[in-house]
Order: sequence, then C-alpha cells, then structure tokens
Amino acid sequence: MVAKKGFMRIMEATIAVLIILGVLFVIASQREVRSNQDLTEILRALLDEIAKDQELRQQVVEYNLSVARNETPNREILGNLSVFLEEKIKNPAFNHSISICKANETCPLQVSFPVEDPQDIYAAERIITTTLSQGGSQELKKIKLFLWRRV
Repeated sequence: MVAKKGFMRIMEATIAVLIILGVLFVIASQREVRSNQDLTEILRALLDEIAKDQELRQQVVEYNLSVARNETPNREILGNLSVFLEEKIKNPAFNHSISICKANETCPLQVSFPVEDPQDIYAAERIITTTLSQGGSQELKKIKLFLWRRV
C-alpha cells in the first residue's frame, strides 16, 4: 500500500512537470521576434545624448569641413564619436557610420557597406552648435548617424 502511494506521487509530479513544460513551449512558440523594429528612435536618442554631452558637442562644432575626414583632427573626432556610439549600441549585429556637414547641406554616407535589403539602413540627423557661453564660431553643423545590420 505504501509503495502505491509513492508511485502515485511520482506520477503526479511527472504529469505536473510535463504540463508546465508544455505551457512554456506553447508560450515560447507564440512569441514574435521583432526583427523589423524601427531603429530610428534609437538613433535619435543617441543624437540627443551627443547634443547633451558638452565635450562631444564641442568636438562636432570643431570638426573642420574644409579638410578630409581622414586627416588627424577630423579622424580623432570621428573616432571619439564612434567609440561613444559603440559603447551605447553594444550590439555586434549592427554597424554605423557618422557624417558631419554644414546644416544646410546633405550629409552623405561616407562608407560602402554590404546590405542586400536597403530597408535595413536607418539614419537620423541633428543640428549641433556651441552654447552661448562658449562663444566662438556660430556655424551650424549637422551630424548624421547611419545604422545597419551586418551581413
């Protein structure tokens, strides 16, 4: 009689575990993966952080538009911005590019990238200027971020 009660409790526990696992599998299979999420909002948040960070904002303003991107001061500025973005994005599935230009110009994408589906490219831009207390040049600059999924 005692052996039958133990066997019944083991069967009840096994059935309970199977029911719980079944429910978990059903819930997991119905959950949608958001692979087509819009990353533009993430880019806008990153641009807001750059605009609020006085050091990064000053670097964008100091970017020299009359020389090439790969010359020393511009390369350092783009490198600092890139490090900031990599710390914030923290996702190796994405790659990014930064363009800085005059506020009234179009900022082009500066790198070539292997994207098969053009809808996977996201871009956002923001105008950056110095604060009133910093004085200096009042030339408005535009920073544009591009983000895409790595292939």
